[in-house]
Amino acid sequence: MTIMPKPFARQLNASANIPALGAGRQRVSGDEPALPVERAIAEALEMLYEKDTRAQATRALTRLGDPAAVALLDLVHDDDSAIREAATWVVARIKARRWTRDLIKASAWTYRHVADPIQTETFTTLRHAVRVGSLPSQVMAALALGQLKEQRAMPELADLLGSQHALGRMAAIRALVWIGDQTQAERIQDALDDPDGAVRLCASKALANVDWQGGGWDDKLAGQADSESASVAAGSAKISHD
Repeated sequence: MTIMPKPFARQLNASANIPALGAGRQRVSGDEPALPVERAIAEALEMLYEKDTRAQATRALTRLGDPAAVALLDLVHDDDSAIREAATWVVARIKARRWTRDLIKASAWTYRHVADPIQTETFTTLRHAVRVGSLPSQVMAALALGQLKEQRAMPELADLLGSQHALGRMAAIRALVWIGDQTQAERIQDALDDPDGAVRLCASKALANVDWQGGGWDDKLAGQADSESASVAAGSAKISHD
């Protein structure tokens, strides 16, 4: 399912934005102003939808590190197969490089269930993948179950929060946000202390943007989430590999 709006990349001032995104081959002085991370990610995502700038966008997103990986979780089941593959490739390069090929394959087969959820075996297949699959299958099946808002998958997603792989924990948090389950709010709050920056960023965005308890989080927690988001974004140039 397509999450991002259709691009307006051709409207961007390429000479100003491409060097700032770190992906161009133009002659630059090194003194160009850096774009804020969130803005750079937004512009790179728009460029991802244009065939002519897709390769450039993938390079820029890879360089942006953890914040880009978090944002791209929403695109690994995009309706456009080229977008799915590009988004998955970048996530893998940032968080699980040795799983790149398998993550792309898992994105493809789980997308079929997202696109046609009435298949009788959809829930059973995806739940089984989260339970006993390899990391790529766990990640993509969890995200698919989240996009399908499959409440029956809560036990498996809760278990995935304890995955030894950062990407598994990220997928579990994102899926829980899509489903909107309130019972896991405390465990997602615990993820603010996760050793991996991308997991902390996933948790902070979840807590800052979702009304888990019906009355919202208190100001202290909201501030903590905003602070974590800013901290991870500031250090996004350092790319970690699980």
